[in-house]
Amino acid sequence: GAQHRVETAQRAVLFVDVADSTRIYELLGDTRALALINRLLGQLEKTAGRHGGTVVKTLGDGMVCAFPAPDSALQAAVDMQTAVAAPPAQSLGRLAIKIGFTYGPVVLSGGDVFGDTVNVCARLVALANPGQVLTTQQTVDAMAPALRERCRQIFPIRVRGRHEEIIACDVPWRSDPDTTERNLSRASLTRERET
Repeated sequence: GAQHRVETAQRAVLFVDVADSTRIYELLGDTRALALINRLLGQLEKTAGRHGGTVVKTLGDGMVCAFPAPDSALQAAVDMQTAVAAPPAQSLGRLAIKIGFTYGPVVLSGGDVFGDTVNVCARLVALANPGQVLTTQQTVDAMAPALRERCRQIFPIRVRGRHEEIIACDVPWRSDPDTTERNLSRASLTRERET
């Protein structure tokens, strides 16, 4: 049937993952945690839609979106992080999200996306810190120059089955440098306390 049509297309793939979701479930209990995470994902889905993205699938505490171009994926990622960092979301138990996005050829089949671009994206979101947006140099190269300048190379990553090196890039999204400082120090303090 129609759902078995397989085609290859250029897409930007964006993974969002609710950071530390197990802790949220422990704090709030299953029902409230699930409701909270679903509400958050619903909000992020609207943000993706505003930038021309569609949600390919939701995975418990995250989702996979597809965009026609890397520029719109970057703008959606920044808007998603900004929305989660805003005071209303913060009162919901300090939620944070991790985002990874890549751009390249994907295989579209049965409403899902597959292939190298998707695998690299999954790897990026796994490496991202809460509140961070990661992409690859290859994705950055496909962006408009003004957006390209926003991204900083951070480190090479290895992905199974890939020979050429992939350079991960950080996309700073906080416009206020003071906030970044404050959040960084807060993150390192919490980390020290936890270890």
